[in-house]
Amino acid sequence: MSFRRVTAYVAVFVSLSGTVVAEEVTTVQSLTKQGFAIVGATPVPGGGGGLYLQKKDEVFFCFVAETPSSQTVMTRYCKPVQ
Repeated sequence: MSFRRVTAYVAVFVSLSGTVVAEEVTTVQSLTKQGFAIVGATPVPGGGGGLYLQKKDEVFFCFVAETPSSQTVMTRYCKPVQ
């Protein structure tokens, strides 16, 4: 696929989607600020840990990890559980 064709597709997509807004990254901290509570935790075999957060019927699983040099345990990702 040529660069011109890719550029044209991107332009059409942007024009159809309206304003492009940067999506806020979901973290354990952002979920707790929204009223989610930590309802469970589990070790992850490859290292780190998993946290389950829930608010009413919404449940998220968040993977958290740290390194020996890190100052905090960081959220690597959060995903909704279906």
